[in-house]
Amino acid sequence: MEITEEITEVMTTNFDLISDPDIRNSIPRFLILYIAHIILGITGILGNGLVLIVLLNTRDMWDATNLLIANQSLIDFFGSLSVIAFKVVPVPHFETAGPVLARYLCYVWYPNFFVWSFNFTSIFNLVFISFERFYAVRYPIRYRSNFTIRPALAASILAWTMGMVWGWFLPASFSLENGICRRHDWPTQDTAAVVSGLSFFVLYLAPLFIMITIYTYIGHVLKRGGAAKKFQDQAAGSQTAEAAGPQPGAARSYREIARRKVLTTMIIVTVTSLLCWTPSNLYFIAYASGANIDFTSFWGLSVQCILLFNNSINPFIYIFKYQKFQNGLRRLLRLGDSRSPAGERTRDSKSDSANMA
Repeated sequence: MEITEEITEVMTTNFDLISDPDIRNSIPRFLILYIAHIILGITGILGNGLVLIVLLNTRDMWDATNLLIANQSLIDFFGSLSVIAFKVVPVPHFETAGPVLARYLCYVWYPNFFVWSFNFTSIFNLVFISFERFYAVRYPIRYRSNFTIRPALAASILAWTMGMVWGWFLPASFSLENGICRRHDWPTQDTAAVVSGLSFFVLYLAPLFIMITIYTYIGHVLKRGGAAKKFQDQAAGSQTAEAAGPQPGAARSYREIARRKVLTTMIIVTVTSLLCWTPSNLYFIAYASGANIDFTSFWGLSVQCILLFNNSINPFIYIFKYQKFQNGLRRLLRLGDSRSPAGERTRDSKSDSANMA
């Protein structure tokens, strides 16, 4: 017997998406979620749009690292846009839709294809950023000569490709038959467990392990390097350097500070993303294990809101923790000269790209 779920009657407008009777009878609780989607979508669009404008208008941020950061903001921008398009804007009733619109509703809108695909893309891009930071710290000389805009662009395109391809299983689970949109369940519980376990591993456990391992290693390397540098400075003495003014060693110190700030920013971004992904992944794995989980219930949609929060939080992290972004934002808003250390303003974009390592 074919196991399907007919959804044309219950998934026609945003308000009909809530199938839990408790929510239908509790308008304030539903409005909280609806307003949350509006706030998350608009905040993400404006915040990530601002990040992209600042990066485009700040020449000393045109390097490989910031290209990956810009790609993350671009992903989050479209992710926030999809929240408005799929969670806020009402769509026509399925029964009154033409053939083209009916196919769009069944294969794209009902599965929330873009909402989830952009989140998958975000995960893969953060993994690539962690590998880029690992390469910069583990092989700094090779990084300066090899890791240019081209490999960063290739990694960005690969993240988009992987996210969109992985998200294709969502519309693949729907079918349009005789004017009725149906969502197909897994043939057996074992099949559901295997596929769900694979998704949980690829989209959560593996990225979690990779990023924690890489950033732990980087933190150990920087801590060891900082201790060695401190010992060398104490042995050589710093009194003559202070009397002579800014020296090449001071410039290296500024570069080291800039590198640590970039790393700190990306660690915060990664940890925040993992915190946002965790509830929905645990919810999903519980559902795949046979638990009675309703993703359209109030709590199910609340877990999704936590996941979608990931699209809008990163711009605030850049504003408060990323000094080069702060400097670019001040210049964009005409708030005066950037507050960078002496000697840092004179570096061109090429040397900045090397210093980021």
